[in-house]
Amino acid sequence: MTLYKLGKEIRKLRKQRKITQASLCTIAGISRPTLSKIEQGQFANVSVRALDRILTALGYELSLQAINIAGLPPLRDE
Repeated sequence: MTLYKLGKEIRKLRKQRKITQASLCTIAGISRPTLSKIEQGQFANVSVRALDRILTALGYELSLQAINIAGLPPLRDE
């Protein structure tokens, strides 16, 4: 998922749960301008910690997913 799509998904989840930006910011311990930027897909100065707090407040977590770049197989744990 791209960062832009992630921001849109966060906004969608927040609205589905009928949580205001102000409420989510209080729960996650972040500023409203930061949340607004994330929801708009603007991640330039957003920390992973802030993103993790938002997702945790919404009942989600960060995870990594391998992608296929330039025809190379994804790395696997062995």
